[in-house]
Amino acid sequence: MADDQLAHDLNGTGPMLVAVHGITEIRRFWDPVHLQQHFRVLSVDLRGHGDSPRARPYGIDESVEDIHQLIESLGEDQSPFIVGHSLGG
Repeated sequence: MADDQLAHDLNGTGPMLVAVHGITEIRRFWDPVHLQQHFRVLSVDLRGHGDSPRARPYGIDESVEDIHQLIESLGEDQSPFIVGHSLGG
């Protein structure tokens, strides 16, 4: 995503779990799901959603690459668990 980074929150302890929202949703969609006691939860706003840049074009391939780049930028060296809703799944 060039120099722009997805808006995100990283909370909790344990192995990383990436939480990806559905279309028209935002990262706060996952707030009621209390996984932070068992995982380090990375919740993201996909491109064009919430506080993330409105860069175009974007689709599934761009979203996957954006999340991959974000995980790498956070220094994660193990494959995270991923959970998604709708488009995010």
